[in-house]
Amino acid sequence: MIDNWPEIARFLRTIPALASLTDDELDRLRPHLRYRTLEKGEHVYQQGQGTEFLYFIRQGRIKVSQTANGKNVIVGFYGPSELLGCCGLVGDTCYPCCAQAIETAMLVFVSREVFHRLLSSVPTVAATLLSQMVSRLREAHCKMKSLALEPVEERVIGVLLELGEKIGERRDGKVTLPAKVTREQISEMAGTTIETTSRVIGKLRQAGLVHCVSRSTTFDTELLGNIIERQ
Repeated sequence: MIDNWPEIARFLRTIPALASLTDDELDRLRPHLRYRTLEKGEHVYQQGQGTEFLYFIRQGRIKVSQTANGKNVIVGFYGPSELLGCCGLVGDTCYPCCAQAIETAMLVFVSREVFHRLLSSVPTVAATLLSQMVSRLREAHCKMKSLALEPVEERVIGVLLELGEKIGERRDGKVTLPAKVTREQISEMAGTTIETTSRVIGKLRQAGLVHCVSRSTTFDTELLGNIIERQ
């Protein structure tokens, strides 16, 4: 794939871990970069697949999920300027999750060996990447705690708030989730069934806290957040 390097360089600098790279450092990385376009439903990588690459999301949204004991749990959704496959940089030989496009997506990626050399030569990249990985680990621990201890209503509301923060469209003090966010995806993130998720959202609709039109979901994040705080 032939691409416009100035545009790619500008994109790479939107990634926090790469923002401090000089022009010369980016030029040294350039020959090692690869490009890929995925259609909705295509996988970036599968759970258990060997960790070969680090991916930078240039466009689109990627769903990361993990299957255990026959259950599928969505770890999160990631979008432009975010990374995929970080675990391969710190010793994991296989991806612990699978990553799948939920819409047309464009990726720039590089082998783990090349990125390891970059980490060794540019300490600021390593420091920023470590900070991002710690943040994701903290999010994972919070999610595990939620799945183990919180009532299902709080978990579903927490997922709505999380999705609203990451991919919601804000207008007039409210957030709207796009139609591509399905009840199945919400239930997998909340660790419950589609039926239970629909029942919780139905109760929120009856209370006037959530509005569903043409498969999109609109809510006031402050009102929903207050429900969790009162519990």
